[in-house]
Amino acid sequence: MTSHTKCGWLSIRPRWLQKLNSQLCFLIVICLAAFFQGSIINGFVNVALTSIETRFGVSSKKVGFIPSSYDLAGILCVIPLSYFGGRTSQTRILGICLLISSVGAFVMFLPHILTLNESSTMDALKDAGVTRDGFCGSSANIDEPANLEHWVGMFYLGMMIMGVGFCPLWTNTFDYMDKNLSHKNFSVYAAIFSLAGILGPGFGYIVGGVLLRYPFDDVTKSSSFYKNLSDSEYEELTENEGFIGAYWIGFILSAIGLFLIALPVGAFPYEFPNSQKIREKKKNEAFGAKTQTEEATLSKTLNWKDFQTGMLYVLKNPIAVAIAFAGATEGFFLASVSSFGPKLLEVSFNLTSSDAAFTIGYILIPTATLALIIGGLIPKVFSFSNQSLLLFCVVCSFVTFASTFGFFFSCGQSSLIAPEDVIQFKGSTCDITSCGCSLSSYKPFCLDKKYTVFSPCFYGCSNDNLTSCSCYDSSLNFDLSEGSCEISEFCSESNFYLLQLFLAISSFSVFLNLPSAEAALDRSVLPNFRSLAFGFDIFIMRLFGTIPATLVVGAMFDGKCNLWQIKTNGEKGTCLRYEESVASAFTAICIVATGSMTILFLTAFLFEKFKRNKPSSNSVTPTHSARQISNDDVDSKITVGIQNGIASEEKYVKEQENNTHIQLTTSL
Repeated sequence: MTSHTKCGWLSIRPRWLQKLNSQLCFLIVICLAAFFQGSIINGFVNVALTSIETRFGVSSKKVGFIPSSYDLAGILCVIPLSYFGGRTSQTRILGICLLISSVGAFVMFLPHILTLNESSTMDALKDAGVTRDGFCGSSANIDEPANLEHWVGMFYLGMMIMGVGFCPLWTNTFDYMDKNLSHKNFSVYAAIFSLAGILGPGFGYIVGGVLLRYPFDDVTKSSSFYKNLSDSEYEELTENEGFIGAYWIGFILSAIGLFLIALPVGAFPYEFPNSQKIREKKKNEAFGAKTQTEEATLSKTLNWKDFQTGMLYVLKNPIAVAIAFAGATEGFFLASVSSFGPKLLEVSFNLTSSDAAFTIGYILIPTATLALIIGGLIPKVFSFSNQSLLLFCVVCSFVTFASTFGFFFSCGQSSLIAPEDVIQFKGSTCDITSCGCSLSSYKPFCLDKKYTVFSPCFYGCSNDNLTSCSCYDSSLNFDLSEGSCEISEFCSESNFYLLQLFLAISSFSVFLNLPSAEAALDRSVLPNFRSLAFGFDIFIMRLFGTIPATLVVGAMFDGKCNLWQIKTNGEKGTCLRYEESVASAFTAICIVATGSMTILFLTAFLFEKFKRNKPSSNSVTPTHSARQISNDDVDSKITVGIQNGIASEEKYVKEQENNTHIQLTTSL
């Protein structure tokens, strides 16, 4: 066993550590890394967006840029890191980058500590009293929340640091697995690795939803204010629009977890002791065009010419390009649902942020888990060819596309009576200037089971006893009850269950094709350029998928807002209510994304089928067959050689053809 096949750090490679030197142990450790990555990036962050929006007083568009900043930083370094990682110790790079990611998670935690003494909407709730917020006189002497909008930049910075740190996790890991696993085992390991990345967001949604039920400024609820509240009063407090949950705990937990997992990941070797034999077998089965010496030389080459050769090869590979853009539309859909799915449920069904996060979590976890297990086993059990893998992706994508039409079953909101229309609606004139009603204190009441009133303060109501409302004429027989109007009054409750059903179907089908898509990309690219191809795949997914998704959907939500919180300086704060058409607009975006995904996977399938069905003569000479076997590699090398005038490239091509000719002649 040589040094590059032993576990350890630098020159420290103890014998007892070699007992863990196996592909299975690596899978366990890297799955933990994927779990922590998914829990913070696609779990804790998405759950916390609404709380961050309320705490720091920013719009949905600006909050939506928080997850986008992660992808923005990632696309700047994903291709260089993928290329560099494919030609050096990939586990060492993974370990270093996980340490960088732990720093980014800690930066996400800092805004909470640095603004802990600043006023918030929670202070207004405490000063006014739980049952008095939004009533006449409750807001007269309450300070507006501090302007903390500039602190959102810290979240951008933290996400960008993690964007750099997590770059090699989903590129170099797949390439490292490919170098150390057979084709059949690769699909299983890739499915398990992807499953860990999916369980992470599910964990983040559920745990993050639980944490949002605790106040962000007093998690233990040790202050006298919380101790004096009954269970029903505390429940009412959490349902208030101004309540801010403990969004920050998930960030510090992830920072600690990433730091602890980075050391064991970096300890794994350059390759495992049996990896060379596995690669030789895969080479003979799939490609059979390079000798062991040539492959070893290329895998350690680090120069611009080699990088250019690899990029030209990937860009000229229509199957790889089609799969990459299909992954971009897939990422667009998943980013839209994971980032704004909870907000959609809040808007459409009057759910709290905690309940909405729970709902998304218990839908995603079982469907994604089951889908990835089945999706990883199917290619191995049925020994799918690359063409069969792509056909399977087409079928799954079409099911996802069809199920997104079920998102139209979401409900709208009851009609809102604006504050300036309250007195006119009553039909009398009242003086409520002494009430101190504030447009930043949104405490909805339901009027006549049809209309939502901004706040009872504008009716002159001083408490829950609605008979004390100076501007409310009880003789008009209007039913005024606390809270937004019940969904059942203007929308069938079955819509809620139907929406969950179609969300589960779309989630299952989109995750079902992930292992097959990764395996298809792996088989469509030459071994020495696979790490670069996976990096290109991630680059396209982020540039055209996850980055524009949060920006487009966030801008859509802001455009559909019909009631903004107004700050003391006259600027808009967070959105308090949305138009009924927001759900339809969200559904339309998802339909376009999943429809494009189906078309792109179909394109990749047709390219693969065309390549497989190329006509060939029965009287082909061995030399001609040798050219046909290594056609993609030879063509790409010839193209680069001609363009750059590199004589060594032409020499390499001739040597490769001769080697292939000798191998084929021997087999005949």
